[in-house]
Parts: sequence; C-alpha cells; structure tokens
Amino acid sequence: MLGAIIVAPYPADFLDISPWHAAQLAAINGAIVRLLSPHRLAPLPGRINAAVKPGELFTPFHTAQGFLNNLKNFYRDKQTMAPEYKVTALRIENRQ
Repeated sequence: MLGAIIVAPYPADFLDISPWHAAQLAAINGAIVRLLSPHRLAPLPGRINAAVKPGELFTPFHTAQGFLNNLKNFYRDKQTMAPEYKVTALRIENRQ
C-alpha cells in the first residue's frame, strides 16, 4: 500500500531480562535499569520475562531514544560490512 505509515511494534525500547537476573539485581518489573557496554550505557525500563534465559537479554532497536546502536561494538562482518549486533559484552545495573 503506497503512503502507508510504518508503525513500530513497540512504542518504546525496553530490556527483557530473565527472572534470575532480576533477582540478582533486585530489579522491579518496569523499573529503569542501566545496560552498559564498553562503549556506552543506555537506561531502559526492565521487563522480567521468563522466556529469557540467564545470560541472555532481549531488546528491540526501534527508537532512537534508547541509543542502543551505540552499545554495540564497532566491528563489521568482512563480507557484508554489517555491524556485529549479537556479540557485545554487556552489564546490567539496577538504577535504584
């Protein structure tokens, strides 16, 4: 359909974390957590999600407000020149 408006499936960025990580952080569902990489940090509302395994995180990359692209490393695939999104060391901190 020409002229259709593209709407992001999520109105804002968030960070899904495992119940195990939430317990370690004493994080409250919906509270702001800090997601840190060696490059930057991003404050995001944390969502406790049992589908997320310990050691893994999930976040959409739909809005510019979260600055999530700044968290990734600067390496690119040699063949495609695509950024390496899935291999970034991260740390989560409770913002309380």
